[in-house]
Amino acid sequence: MKRIFSLMDRLSTQQVIAVGFLLVLVLMGLLIGGALSRMIAIKDRMQGIVEQGNVKLESVYQMRNLARERYNSLMQMTVATDPFELDEEFLRFNQLAADFIVARDALFQAGMSEGEQTVWQAARQLVREDEALHNQVLTLGQQGHRAEALQLLMRQVRPMEARILAQFNSLIEMQRAASRQAMIEAEGEYRRALVFMAGLALLAVPFSFFIARAVIRRSRHNEAELAEQKERALAVADQLSWAASHDGLTGLSSRLVFERQLAELIQDARLRGSHHVLLYVDLDQFKVVNDTCGHVAGDELLKQVALLMPRHVRSGDTVARLGGDEFGLLLASCPLTKAIEIAEALRADLNDFRFAWQDKLFHIGASVGLAEISQDGRDLAEILSAADTACYLAKEKGRNRVWVYQADDVETLQRQGEMQWLPRLSHAIEHGRFELHFQNILSVADRQAGAALCEVLVRMRDEAGAIVPPMAFIPAAERYGLIQTLDRWVVQEALRWLASHAGEVCTTLMVNVSAPSMADESFLDFVVGRIDAAGIAPERIGFEITETAAVSNLARATRFIQVLRGMGCQVALDDFGSGMASFAYLKNLPVSLIKIDGSFVADMIDDPLDFVIVESTCRIAKQMGLRVVAEHVTCEQAMASLLDMGADYAQGYLLHHPEPLAA
Repeated sequence: MKRIFSLMDRLSTQQVIAVGFLLVLVLMGLLIGGALSRMIAIKDRMQGIVEQGNVKLESVYQMRNLARERYNSLMQMTVATDPFELDEEFLRFNQLAADFIVARDALFQAGMSEGEQTVWQAARQLVREDEALHNQVLTLGQQGHRAEALQLLMRQVRPMEARILAQFNSLIEMQRAASRQAMIEAEGEYRRALVFMAGLALLAVPFSFFIARAVIRRSRHNEAELAEQKERALAVADQLSWAASHDGLTGLSSRLVFERQLAELIQDARLRGSHHVLLYVDLDQFKVVNDTCGHVAGDELLKQVALLMPRHVRSGDTVARLGGDEFGLLLASCPLTKAIEIAEALRADLNDFRFAWQDKLFHIGASVGLAEISQDGRDLAEILSAADTACYLAKEKGRNRVWVYQADDVETLQRQGEMQWLPRLSHAIEHGRFELHFQNILSVADRQAGAALCEVLVRMRDEAGAIVPPMAFIPAAERYGLIQTLDRWVVQEALRWLASHAGEVCTTLMVNVSAPSMADESFLDFVVGRIDAAGIAPERIGFEITETAAVSNLARATRFIQVLRGMGCQVALDDFGSGMASFAYLKNLPVSLIKIDGSFVADMIDDPLDFVIVESTCRIAKQMGLRVVAEHVTCEQAMASLLDMGADYAQGYLLHHPEPLAA
């Protein structure tokens, strides 16, 4: 120590200051270096916490949303009837599973605590059990047991989905708790760093002010960055939470939230005897917009409609998109009469709404079904089914209307009766209880010349062997996706009969084709392949498609007609005049015959307007080089008028009663 003081004594004042300054610079270097090192470590730790937390939260939210979407997709496949829609939904169902695996792997890579691993193992077991249930539902659906598949979906898959979502919610809460704990620890490290820096600052008293100022500025900068990162993390969490409870396209409540609110209202009605109402809204012309202008236009339509609906309800009511073009509204503590007024106002608003896309303007309209929520003991699935049934009946009654579900209503009972037809139809198909009949189509000018055409009619025998008229089972077959199977059977049997009865009964058999079959590309391939395999002249078989089916899917109808006409088959446009846009579309459909809707022909003698419609149709058809068939001819006076109008053929009970097509 004496030697140091002795050395200091020999130094000049400037040298002492220089040495002192150098020493202080060293201390400042240690201070600054230590401070920066600590701050960088804290920043890296916090950034790692935020990034890891974001990855894990996003992964869990994705798995939760994907699990819900797979359930919705499975539900869609269970109720869908269109094969294209089924194929598309099945691909989406599988893609959701792949996305779930990607999210799961991301969660594994981010690392999990022991507690999180325990919850994950429980969730993983539930997912495996749920996947087995999914496979059962898919198998039942593929086998045609849609009612059983839907029952399994509601009774077992839905509760399992709720348990899985609960496990994912537990993971989310655990991650949030871990993030909060890590933030507390990081804040502790930050405080210790401040103490360390303050201690070093005291060793450099002459420059403490400047050092403190630099440290404070740096500290404030780090605090601002940490606060910004924390805000970003909270914003991401809020966005994920919002996405879980809202429809991503329209911003309305999600189906999950809707069903949760519905369950609460059902419980409230049971405990307090209160009355609530569910509105089920289905857009009438959404498919036209989608098919005409594409999915982008369809999405924009849904967004605009979503802005209209909340105007008609209170702030506390729930408005949700349930899927596709279907919406649900929950009116809490609302009398049925008031709910009907709200539904009518909403329907009128949607009826007045016009959707503009590029150079096109569309009238949309909507059908609304109402189901009351009361103490009657119905559960969530039953109330949703009731509202869906009411909406379906509103569509069947002509669309753009409101229908209230009533269990003893005639139309409701009829719809339920159609649902009971599903197992009977499946059993009849499996056991060959369908048979073919035919009705002659005769020349108006020379009915004695024999049948030039015959319409093939399908009949079903019940379990007792009695004939079941087609209008008893055809609507159910169309509703539940069995009509395409039946169409294929009719085509195959008609071709088999033609191959074994050359020249008998009539020149050409005319087979009816449903709208779903006409829109199915594989059905056209099936028909072409069966005609080639039968080895008959294509001119001996013809096909009838309704005007409504053709107009609703003009592109597919045009291709269907062109291919079959190119082979030499006859193609008739059936029920002509019922679609209200007949002449506008007729020139675009290359048919060989048109069959005037029987409702006009049957009443044309007594109704001058029907007479003019039939006469005009005959005249225009002749100008276009088409042959005309008049259906439902019941009297000689009608035959005479048809002859004067220039109709080519007539069909009806006056000329021939349907009879079995002999084997």
